[in-house]
Amino acid sequence: MKFRPTKDLEGVSIEHIPYPHPYHRLITMADVEAMTGPFGSILQQVEKGRQYLLTKHCFQMVSSTTLVIENDGPVIVLSYTLEGNMVMQHSQLGKLEHFAKTAYIYYLSPGKHEITVPEGNCTTLKLHITEELLVLACHGRQDMEELLRRVQQRQEEGWVMPLVKTWLNTSMLLNRITHCIEKDGHRKLLMDWTIQDLLLIYVKQSKSKKVLKHRPYRLTDVQLEKLKHAEVKLGKEGMLYHDIKLAAKILDIPVRHFAEGVKIVYSCGWPSLQKKLKAREACVLLLTTDYTVQQISYKLGYKNAAAFGRSFREEIGCPPEEYRRAKSEY
Repeated sequence: MKFRPTKDLEGVSIEHIPYPHPYHRLITMADVEAMTGPFGSILQQVEKGRQYLLTKHCFQMVSSTTLVIENDGPVIVLSYTLEGNMVMQHSQLGKLEHFAKTAYIYYLSPGKHEITVPEGNCTTLKLHITEELLVLACHGRQDMEELLRRVQQRQEEGWVMPLVKTWLNTSMLLNRITHCIEKDGHRKLLMDWTIQDLLLIYVKQSKSKKVLKHRPYRLTDVQLEKLKHAEVKLGKEGMLYHDIKLAAKILDIPVRHFAEGVKIVYSCGWPSLQKKLKAREACVLLLTTDYTVQQISYKLGYKNAAAFGRSFREEIGCPPEEYRRAKSEY
C-alpha cells in the first residue's frame, strides 16, 4: 500500500533506494521509496513475507496535499503511529487520527481511495492482517466479530476500530520489526510471530477503548521554533547530556512549557529524546570507530556497559555488538 500523487499534482519525483539505506527510523532490511514534491517528502517501504505484509511511511510535510492509494482486494490493517501527531482525512474511512504511540485496526474495501495528509511530521507502521489470523484473534469479542463480518461479506464501506494507547511491550516488538537483521526463512517466521503477538496485544488493549487524547499546549510560535531548532543553540553535547532544567534555561523557555513542547515537536519526553539521540550517536560510533562497547557507554554517559546495552537494545532492537557485526557485513 503505497501513496501516489493525484494526476493534477505536479513537480513530484520518486527515487528507489535499495538497502542498505541511511534511514535509521525505517525498516533496516527493506528498500526505500522516496517521494518528494511541493508538499515535502514521504519515505515509503513495503516488505512482503510468507504470511505478512508490512508498510512503513515517514511523512515530512511542509504543506497539506491529497494522495491516492489503491488496493486490489480488501485489506485489514493494524496501524501504529510511532512518532508525530497528524489527523488525516480518508475518502472512505473519514478522519484518521495519528498520535504518537497509539494504534488502531481498519478494514478497507478494494479500489482507489484518496487521503488528505496535513502539514507536519509523522511516522507510521502498518501491519496487514490476514483474514485467518483475524478469525483467531476476534473470538468472543463482539466489536472484533463485527469487523470480521464486514471483511467476510466484502462490504464496500470501511470500518475503523478504536484508537488505543500502546504498551511498553508493543514498542519492543515494533523495534524488532524495524531493526531485525535476520534474513530469508528465519526473518519471515520471526515477523509472522511478531505480528501475531501485536494483534493479540491490540485486542486486549481495545477492551477498555481508552486512549489519551491529544490536547493543545499553550506554547507560543517563538517557543516552538526554538524547540524545532534546539540543537543550534544547545549543540550536540547539550542535546545529549543537559538535564531538562539547564536545556530550558538556555532556550529561555519555562521548564513546564519546555517539557510539553518537546512532546509536540519530538513526540516524546526529554529523557526519551536523549535516549534516542544517544542510540543514534552510538550507531555512528559503532560503525565509524574502533571504540569498544564499554568505551562508547562511558562516552555517552552511561554508568556501565550493561546499562548502555539495555538502552541500545530497547531503541535499536539488538545488542551493540550484533549491530556492529551485522552492519559491517554490508
